[in-house]
Amino acid sequence: MASSRISGARLDSLWQHVREPAFWLGADGRVVWVNRVWEDLTGYSAEEAAGVVCHAHGPSRTGDLAGLGGSFYPPPETLAGKP
Repeated sequence: MASSRISGARLDSLWQHVREPAFWLGADGRVVWVNRVWEDLTGYSAEEAAGVVCHAHGPSRTGDLAGLGGSFYPPPETLAGKP
């Protein structure tokens, strides 16, 4: 019987081919992964984004990566498990 689990490499490949910017945050609010579309949109590489902490403050006017990270912070309802 085939396993219903998908490997991490397979998931990465699938998300790299979506046409929308995508990113994953760790439980601590740090950027864990971004796709190529996200890189193209923001102008930052995945390596630059990795580990950036996303705080609930929104983007800054300076355009720096930390300020950009704030715009990716999930709304409180999402963190509470609500739609």
